[in-house]
Amino acid sequence: MRVTPQAITTDLIADRADVNIATLYKYFPNKEALINYLALQFAQRQLDDIRTFVDRLGGTESWPEVMDGIIDTMVETSRVEPAAVPLQRAQFLVPELHEAYRRDNLAVARLLRPFAKSWGFTGNDDQWELVFMCLGETAAALLDLALANGRGYDRAVVGEMKKLFRGYLEIYLSKPGQPQVSPLPHAPSSSKRAKGHAGTQKRKDVR
Repeated sequence: MRVTPQAITTDLIADRADVNIATLYKYFPNKEALINYLALQFAQRQLDDIRTFVDRLGGTESWPEVMDGIIDTMVETSRVEPAAVPLQRAQFLVPELHEAYRRDNLAVARLLRPFAKSWGFTGNDDQWELVFMCLGETAAALLDLALANGRGYDRAVVGEMKKLFRGYLEIYLSKPGQPQVSPLPHAPSSSKRAKGHAGTQKRKDVR
């Protein structure tokens, strides 16, 4: 049975854990301290599961297969955790937990860095890590949305999440025989646009 963060109390936690309330308070002064601890444990378990998935790769998988697999791994880790909703939301509500979540995103980026060259990525380490930081922040929000109905994961949302990951990452990965897509250039300044317009007008006047 899933419960909302607001419905969690130390009495409920002690009852579910089958421990005396006094014993619980010995280690955790309040429910926030306990939720923070559980959120960190949950995040570490999710990261460990992603590491296990990557370690099992055979080296022939395409990058979309790898990314889809990582998303499925995150979903599976959360699916078997009864408190997935409050723990995932705590990662955004508590600053120190959010910082820990960002460190985990960097860990995933570094875990996948050896694949970058074969996937066609030609940027530097900083750009690679930024890409996965953005993917990680997006993943947290969409996983929360996928659980919003309270009846387990919404597979439609998970499917859209995979499409979004593929579309975003594909911007930075070159396809066979094609150059890597570069970021869009900045729009010209108003003064440059004005000069260009003036030049065009002069050419028209000459004609």
